[in-house]
Amino acid sequence: MIPSLRLVGTLALALAVACQGGAKPPASKGRPPPLVTVQKVRQLDIAIERRGLADLRPVEQVDVAAKSLGYVETILVDRGDHVTKGQLLALVRPSDLPDQLAAARAAVEQSRSAAALARSNQDRAEQQAGLGLIARQQLEQSQLNRQTAEGSLAVTGAQLAALGVKLGETRLLAPIDGIVSLRHVDPGALVGPPGGGAVLTLVRVDRLRALVSLSEPAALGVVTGLTARA
Repeated sequence: MIPSLRLVGTLALALAVACQGGAKPPASKGRPPPLVTVQKVRQLDIAIERRGLADLRPVEQVDVAAKSLGYVETILVDRGDHVTKGQLLALVRPSDLPDQLAAARAAVEQSRSAAALARSNQDRAEQQAGLGLIARQQLEQSQLNRQTAEGSLAVTGAQLAALGVKLGETRLLAPIDGIVSLRHVDPGALVGPPGGGAVLTLVRVDRLRALVSLSEPAALGVVTGLTARA
């Protein structure tokens, strides 16, 4: 009995294995294909906005200075005033220019009298030379004296004109349209070369230059525009 039971069990086990080996496994469900979107590559400039502090400076700035040594007599404008080109801003009283002008005028008068006398002497010498009363050498000397006197008159006249220009420079005029940004001195101060003659500083505010400090990532790009807010 026992061998028969073992045989039956062995046959049953073999039959179960054979049945399992012949069965097909269930078919697995397939994965759907991925969705892909195709786009053409384009090059674009990306605007990056950064906020920071900007230092606004004028494009044009001018120092109004005295060209001649003298004392500031009066200043007609103050800091913050709007001025126009050619406007009188200040007056400088020269230290020794009036004395120089007086001496130059006296020298011109003296040279003018000397030139008139030399011309008269030459005319007289020409008349006497025509009558044979003087030698040719005396006539040539009178002509030379006239040329020298007229040359001296031209020199003194030029010196007087130069002093007149200096006198005009004591009137400080605005070279540009703008605003008085600085007032360097007060009336009574000594200005002019060699110590320096700056009296006022003018700036134009219709056009300004903005200086912005950028960090390294922002500095790699290109600044296309600035927006200033008061």
